[in-house]
Amino acid sequence: SGANLSGPAPPPAVPPALTPTLAALLNLSAKYTVNEAGVAHARELIDARRYVLRSRWNDVQPSAADEVVDLVSTLIRFDTSNTGDPATTRGEADCAQWVGDRLREVGYSTEYVEAAPGRGNLFARLPGADRSRGALLIHGHLDVVPAEADDWSVDPFAAEVKDDMVWGRGAVDMKDMDAMILAVLRDMKRSGWQPARDLAVDADGIVVTYPGLFRRVWPT
Repeated sequence: SGANLSGPAPPPAVPPALTPTLAALLNLSAKYTVNEAGVAHARELIDARRYVLRSRWNDVQPSAADEVVDLVSTLIRFDTSNTGDPATTRGEADCAQWVGDRLREVGYSTEYVEAAPGRGNLFARLPGADRSRGALLIHGHLDVVPAEADDWSVDPFAAEVKDDMVWGRGAVDMKDMDAMILAVLRDMKRSGWQPARDLAVDADGIVVTYPGLFRRVWPT
């Protein structure tokens, strides 16, 4: 008994630009007669085809550096002003949900929890090679100090690119770092890179005020 090698399996969905490459590889595989003597050759070809497809796919995926400006710009456009008053603090829930969407887009499982109404926290975890080791916590807060537009030379929530810099509230505290974390996490997942230990990610950081919330999401 064994796997049916009578013909190639349906190819995975690939970008249109890669279709000719895939077609050429499938044509090559058709030249092999799959019998006892040819099974090893067929397997080598299949492995080679998978390697080429993975390499080509990675070539068209954005790198962390490619997308970090777009990520920080979008984060800045969320007005997540923290006034200190829950009644007027806004934007954190939508922003945290957007971060979750970007992580799930590349394969992460996420959990969204509110420590208080509207105070959104986004959690994710990238498993490491040795899960017995303690996880490394990567933490970024999404709220910002309120900004009065009249005090600014640019719209504080427009993320205007000027003089090769992105301007706006949170551009240096700390949506710039949030965007770098998000870009690198997305790149890690796309590339299949595995850290030595788990990476535990928390976006917004209300766990600093509510430590029980963190234990609720990750009890160990």
